Amino acid sequence: MTGGFDDYLSGLRGQLARCADEAAPARAAPRAGAPRRRLVAWPAPRRTLAWAAVLSVGVAALAAGLLMVGDRSADQVSTSGLLATPAGQMLPAYVAPVVPGLSPSPSAGAGRTAAQPGYSLAAIAELSSNDIWAVGARGDAGASGALAGVQDHAFVVHYDGTSWRETSVPDVGPLTAVAATTDGEAWALGPAGAILHWNGLEWQSAATAAQNGGAVLRGLAALAPNNVWAVGSRQGAPFATHWNGAIWQTVALPAAPDGGSLNAICGSATDLWAVGVAADATHVVTLHFDGTTWSSVPDAGVSDGGLLTVATIAPNDVWAGGDALLQHYDGTQWRDVSQTFSGVHEGLAAVSSANVWLAGAGGVAHWDGAAWSPVTPRQMGLAAGANAQFAAVSAQSPSDAWAAGTLGANGATSTPLIVHWDGSAWRPAVDAVQGS
Repeated sequence: MTGGFDDYLSGLRGQLARCADEAAPARAAPRAGAPRRRLVAWPAPRRTLAWAAVLSVGVAALAAGLLMVGDRSADQVSTSGLLATPAGQMLPAYVAPVVPGLSPSPSAGAGRTAAQPGYSLAAIAELSSNDIWAVGARGDAGASGALAGVQDHAFVVHYDGTSWRETSVPDVGPLTAVAATTDGEAWALGPAGAILHWNGLEWQSAATAAQNGGAVLRGLAALAPNNVWAVGSRQGAPFATHWNGAIWQTVALPAAPDGGSLNAICGSATDLWAVGVAADATHVVTLHFDGTTWSSVPDAGVSDGGLLTVATIAPNDVWAGGDALLQHYDGTQWRDVSQTFSGVHEGLAAVSSANVWLAGAGGVAHWDGAAWSPVTPRQMGLAAGANAQFAAVSAQSPSDAWAAGTLGANGATSTPLIVHWDGSAWRPAVDAVQGS
């Protein structure tokens, strides 16, 4: 394209030279005695010269613009921002890639090759119908499609009521939890105790492992702008830290003779639950905060795993799930709940005592107040047998719920998966059909 454009310019310069030669007689001195007058219009040859000059500038600008568009398209193809819109389709929930240079992108490193990345989502938080955050990880993959290493880049997308878009974020590593507050701010957890904060304009690092004494954080709850909790483990024991609007402070928890970790936290300022697993993984850990003091609540008994998620409806109506484990608290004690579906239960969201959603590796299930019912991939708008793994769910009303996870193998073909419930049906918002 560049060579052809140069040839065109050479020809155009020749035409300009001929126009200049034709205009020379018009510039001859006037005849003797002829009256002098002010010209208000250019002679035809000079107009020809001017129009040719204008034409050359316009053509040059147009060609330069086309070259810039070509270069920009090439950048977009080579940038792994996220997903490209399918040709000829306008999808309402398209995820637009971050502009190159605004956020860290996977790059080839030791033992890695530059190739398409794999994505996964681990958590989702809905503040309102037009303010939703989902976080997870993005990892480099080799040409074979298998990840060359773990997914180790931070990955964040936001929904503004119209479309999902990737958002620039400090690359602290995979993000495992997210929560939003009523002032439009948000918090997210990274590895090794890292805490990120969205201040309404950008994501910033808010705390590090050093500030948390080497704690590993796994659960997050944002109750108010000045009341945010993060839980996990430190030195083999449950750990909690609290944001009071100014600083993060470590909070004392009941002694845990068996050690262990807290994996999730949910509730209100005066009815807050944190759940996890004992160090020997033979029973769960359940702690309750009444607004003043944390206390340990007896669990439902011996189990083969721990609790990974919790959702509160009322002081006498709390759900918790884990590795093939589902429990309910009735205000007096925790009880195991029988279930017809299996898998790891990683996300819970409760709208009411008759409307609870559960998400996990086995899919999504719904509690209608009487029984749990699994939701099939086809019911969620996915192909039968789709390799869909859900890690989180969020719900604001009976007609508004979101589930997030990963579609496809954990490699170059894996994409972030987000599906939406509108009260009558599930619809995929972000999935592999949007891949280019």
